[in-house]
Amino acid sequence: MSERIMRPRPKVGEMIVYKTFMGTSRTCEVLELFDDDPSGREGFYARILNSGEDVWGYDDQITGYVPRAHIPMGNHKGERV
Repeated sequence: MSERIMRPRPKVGEMIVYKTFMGTSRTCEVLELFDDDPSGREGFYARILNSGEDVWGYDDQITGYVPRAHIPMGNHKGERV
């Protein structure tokens, strides 16, 4: 029997990569988390970046986290606010 690798749960707004049941990888932004699935598995609702399609999956399907750089917003003149 294989052991499950423990990873931190994603946070809403984080970018993740997960593997679908068909074996393809998707990069998406986490919209919502759920932990009350009838099977007892924790999961997420997310939006695929390149298509805008809403999807869901289980946390154990996550294969990676995509770091985001914190870029300060500026005004229309390019100055920091």
